Amino acid sequence: MHVEQSMFAAIGAIYATTLSINQWSAALDEVAMAVGGNGAMLMVRDASAEELSINQMSSRYRSEDVNEYVQSIDQGDESRWMTALDHSPPRTIVTDLDIWPDRAVYDQMASVRYMRSLQLYHRCAARLCSHGGWHDVLAVLFREERAGITALESDRLQMLLPHLARALEVHRPFVLLERRYHAVLSVLDRLGIGVAILRGDRQIVTANQEAMRLLEATDGLHRDSAGRLAATGDDAARFSHAVTQVARAAALEGQCDDTVLFIPRASRQEPYVVDMAPLRDFDALAEPFVGVLVLLIDPEHRAMISTDGLAHTYGLTLAEKAVCRLVANGMTAREIADDRNVSIGTIKSQTRTIFAKTSTRNRAELVRRAHSIVPPLIDSGGRRIN
Repeated sequence: MHVEQSMFAAIGAIYATTLSINQWSAALDEVAMAVGGNGAMLMVRDASAEELSINQMSSRYRSEDVNEYVQSIDQGDESRWMTALDHSPPRTIVTDLDIWPDRAVYDQMASVRYMRSLQLYHRCAARLCSHGGWHDVLAVLFREERAGITALESDRLQMLLPHLARALEVHRPFVLLERRYHAVLSVLDRLGIGVAILRGDRQIVTANQEAMRLLEATDGLHRDSAGRLAATGDDAARFSHAVTQVARAAALEGQCDDTVLFIPRASRQEPYVVDMAPLRDFDALAEPFVGVLVLLIDPEHRAMISTDGLAHTYGLTLAEKAVCRLVANGMTAREIADDRNVSIGTIKSQTRTIFAKTSTRNRAELVRRAHSIVPPLIDSGGRRIN
């Protein structure tokens, strides 16, 4: 899809949020500007880990303005916003006119009265997370003297929503580090997933202990003699091409689509999950940086796997919760059936339900989703603590 030059500033600002929650205000400024808004707000509510909840706003809004607005949208008729968003497909833009075509009703609401005190009136919103792992809302507010979002502006916002959703997802482990340890790069070893930051040529700038453990095993992935992250065998070219595409997106020279790779291992163990995202950093790293963030997940590292957050988030039954834990830990349907003293048909049916509820298709995706819901933190001895 063609990207207008005016959109690059917004996309670049979104890619700069990954390592620092403080960059969201600038990103929301650019998003609002790209779609003709006065400003934007981002709200993430996380039932599994309160530390991962986020309230961020454009720089022109004071925190007290956002708190007042958030409190007002919980009152009376305001709840129709949340209901409409919850019943709309993810990344569907919903406007105030869609919900309240009767302006007399709209004008009497607490949030509208408050917005008007700030010379604002129209608004639109969309959910970002496509799999329901957390509840998020992006809202864009417009000045009172103009109409709501136009068709062209809506198209622009629609183009930005997947970038925002992706940034939020890869941002989660680093939000957790920032909230727990008030640092990110210096405490990467506290994450139970591998993290590597690469230049566009795959040169490793930094990597945590878990990433180095995987690379030193040389079982599907390795660090080559030039210090570059590489895949082995037939997957080398595919991996290199994917890194190049993500790096070009980070440099605002192109777009990247499928950034999650499953890298087979010579040992025939479950493939590594390699999750890549464009990274633009002008804060956390020592120098302005444009490159690639790589998250590495080893589904065989069972000590890092917890499905409690997954079960809570997706409302798994007690039986499904138990089966989910065993599937994530690599047991076969026959082994689970024997362990639970039920038929293999029952286990296969429950497994299909678990995959459907969590929007996954196999064990590797299930483990990735579990790590995304609650990123694993470890102590100095390598034991998971959350």
